[in-house]
This record gives sequence, structure tokens and C-alpha cells, in this order.
Amino acid sequence: MTEGRRMPVRTAEIQFDGIYAGFTATVRTNPSYGTKLDLSSGDRDRFEAALKAIVVKWDFTDENGAAIPAGAPEDVPDDLLAELVRRWGEAVGEAAQLPKT
Repeated sequence: MTEGRRMPVRTAEIQFDGIYAGFTATVRTNPSYGTKLDLSSGDRDRFEAALKAIVVKWDFTDENGAAIPAGAPEDVPDDLLAELVRRWGEAVGEAAQLPKT
């Protein structure tokens, strides 16, 4: 192991609109390739582990106003979860763009 060197963690904040206006999530935009594969694997356990790896934090609450733990997909409506993953993909794509010289 090389002392003092760590992989940098890049993040982006996603701000939702529509019926989820005001909700935000901070997601990792440079996860491992394995995490990306797990997210799209179709396997529930792998998906949940990947989601926990990419979600740094979110401010999601349930219908009673109680906080939903970050990365707990079983407590998030399907449409919000799908939007989170879609917007995460966009954020990853934007983060991968190289500056033009």
C-alpha cells in the first residue's frame, strides 16, 4: 500500500423536481466499475449494495416525514428510485467529460 494515497471521491448533488421537488441526493460520480455493473445487474442484493456505494447522502423522507436511511431502496417509491439512478447516470457522464483545450 502506498502511504498517503487514496482514491479521490467525486460527488454531485441531484435536486429533484415534480412531486419530489425539494428532495436532494449527493451521489458518487466515480464509483468502481464493479459497482456500476452491480447497479445494472438485475440482482436485488447486488443492486442494493451498489446503491449504498453510490449514495453519499440523501434527504428522502417517508409519507410521515420520517427520514429514510441513505441507500435503503426498500423504503423509496419506485419512480423516485428510478429517477435517482437515471440522474446518477447523467451525473457520471457529465463528470467523465474531459475539458476542451
